[in-house]
Amino acid sequence: MFRWIVKLIRDEFGIDEKILVRTATLETDMGLSIEQVEQVLEYIAESFQVTFPENTLDEIVKLEELCMLASWMKGYYKRPEFISDGFEARVIAARLGSEGIVTRLRGGIDTPYPMGDVEVLVAEEDLEVARELLLADEVESAFAPRVAPRRRRRLHPVVALAVAAALVAADVAVIALRR
Repeated sequence: MFRWIVKLIRDEFGIDEKILVRTATLETDMGLSIEQVEQVLEYIAESFQVTFPENTLDEIVKLEELCMLASWMKGYYKRPEFISDGFEARVIAARLGSEGIVTRLRGGIDTPYPMGDVEVLVAEEDLEVARELLLADEVESAFAPRVAPRRRRRLHPVVALAVAAALVAADVAVIALRR
């Protein structure tokens, strides 16, 4: 799927393949606008019959994340490490919704401080069908290759120190102006 997405971005938006590496950020490195990234999501959704939930762009930053997310949603890979629990619940709700099952999310989701478990609720008459769909998806992904967790880059200590110093200086200036 990674290669297919690279070709899509190359052909639709004229971006050189040398830029389209796993670590490339969608907006900064590739120069895609939010609207263009949304178009890419629409192409993937149509081509692979997946439904991206709202706030998908809050979960993905890099090309690799987009490819891993799409592959996971299609059942080709295990759940990527960078996916939050709330987003996973939205994906499950979207998956069930694509099959005509009405869902409701309950728990620590869409709040300023999301805490606790998130539950995907379905009507009692849809419960058996929902379980079968999710079990089938789980069985398919069990045979998918395991993706190694990605390492997060740490902020350089000098940059962190400079940001902290700037914040302290701004606080001192605000206090001085109040007097």
